[in-house]
Amino acid sequence: MNRRAVTLLVRSAARALKAVLASQLVAIADAFDSLRTLRPFDDRHSTRGALVYTFDKLRGRFNPYLLSRFATLCGMFAPGDFAQLTSGEVVKLARLHPESALHPTVEVEDQALGALPRGTVVDLSQQKGSPRPVALKLVASQAFANLEPRELEALG
Repeated sequence: MNRRAVTLLVRSAARALKAVLASQLVAIADAFDSLRTLRPFDDRHSTRGALVYTFDKLRGRFNPYLLSRFATLCGMFAPGDFAQLTSGEVVKLARLHPESALHPTVEVEDQALGALPRGTVVDLSQQKGSPRPVALKLVASQAFANLEPRELEALG
């Protein structure tokens, strides 16, 4: 194969990849928009509620990297927000990760049920290979403030 043929092949593959990524991003935006749109049979959800629902219930349908980037662009969390870790601690978000909404740097505010002491700073993006990794716990009851508890149970 000559050099020109290889160059044309690489360019066409790059265009095809861009089209695939664009269509995947449009699918994520469409799902998010359907959760945010007011419909006669359903309430409109908050931005964070729609993002939490997308991560929690629809994660397997979308490219995880694009979903995380979309959540980051939409502002799923802001510095100073409070959240809970899967290990039980209540944390304050100190600094957001530039690419992943679910991997910010956090500071432990309350031990609650966890083992990390108060004031501990944890970078959730630097935990690969850690013996006991922790992650942000997406709490649907806080995200869907417009739903009754019995309706939350119906979501599964």
